[in-house]
Amino acid sequence: MDQKKAPATGTITISFSFLRIAFLLLTVLIVSLFLIDYYSKIEIKLSEYLSIASFGCVTIGLLYNAISLQYNFQINKLKFEKETEAQRNDKIKFTYEVTSTWWKSDMSSNSETAKRFITPYKGTLNQSSKLIEFKMNNQGIVAVILRFT
Repeated sequence: MDQKKAPATGTITISFSFLRIAFLLLTVLIVSLFLIDYYSKIEIKLSEYLSIASFGCVTIGLLYNAISLQYNFQINKLKFEKETEAQRNDKIKFTYEVTSTWWKSDMSSNSETAKRFITPYKGTLNQSSKLIEFKMNNQGIVAVILRFT
C-alpha cells in the first residue's frame, strides 16, 4: 500500500488505491466472464454473476480489513513503545529530582522516620495479621499528613 505521509496522531488512512484496483480487477473479471459466456454460449445465469460479484466484494473487504489491521498494529506498537519510553523518562526525571535534594535536612529526617517506622515490620509482612496492622498504621499516617497539608 502506498502511504504518502506518516500519521501524526497514531491513526492511519490506508490509500483507496487498493480498493480501486481490486474493484477494477473484479469488474474486468466479470466482463471477461460475460464475454466468454457470450461467445461460447455457456449461458451463465444472472444469479451466478451476482454471486461472483458479491464473493469478490466480500473478498476485497476482507483483504482491505486485514491490511488495515496490519498497519494499525504496527502504529499501535510504535505508539506503545513511545509511551513506555516517555514514562521511563518521567520516572528517571522524578527520581533525579527526589534524590537531588539528598543534602536537605528534610531528606535525612524523612529517611530516619521511614527506617523507624518500617523496622518493627521487617520480615513479618508476609503474615496477614502484621500486614493488616501495617496497613492500618499507614492509613493513620496518611490521615495525619493530609491534615497538615
